[in-house]
Amino acid sequence: MSTRLSEYFLRRRPLLWLILAVNFLSALYGFYWYRGQLRGTPWYLWLFTPDCPLAALMMAVALGLFLFWGKRRTWYHTLTYTTLLKYGFWTAFVFSYYWLAGGKDYSFGYWMLFLSHIGMLIEGAVFIGSVPQVPRHWWLAAVYSLVFDYFDYFYPIHILGRAATGVYPWLPNDRQRPLILAITLVITGCFMVTAAYVTSRARKAHVS
Repeated sequence: MSTRLSEYFLRRRPLLWLILAVNFLSALYGFYWYRGQLRGTPWYLWLFTPDCPLAALMMAVALGLFLFWGKRRTWYHTLTYTTLLKYGFWTAFVFSYYWLAGGKDYSFGYWMLFLSHIGMLIEGAVFIGSVPQVPRHWWLAAVYSLVFDYFDYFYPIHILGRAATGVYPWLPNDRQRPLILAITLVITGCFMVTAAYVTSRARKAHVS
């Protein structure tokens, strides 16, 4: 993966501070937006419920690690950027599919969510080039993604006294769920394939 674009951003600290602030404020708003779902979700599942705000908060922390201590090539950064890629693409796909399938709500709130998550996707795509291709880092990202998928779509729970399956993020049309689940698993599968590829390359390099 090319590092030219990521290095361009990493050399511009004022821009990084701006991105950090935007992600931190977005995370705060996101947690507020999820307040209803969190209120009805058992506390031990709160970590797995607000996927996108958590990704934005992780990005703010990742940039803080770089700006304060110069850390930018750790397992945490790989985990953060892959999470941004996943949920940025996930949300952009959800709204695009909703509108293409005949959804009529073009409100400011929907467009704000759509565009802000396009921003998350771009962030992940830009900064993923700044991390080394370390097999254990990619496997961690893949397993992390898989664990969140399990709690989002397969874990049996009770919300507000009613039986439910998973704490997946709110959808503009819940009939989208089967396709959205498939797309989610495809993204996680891509992380698994990437982890296997990076591992294979590392083994070949070690042998040679």
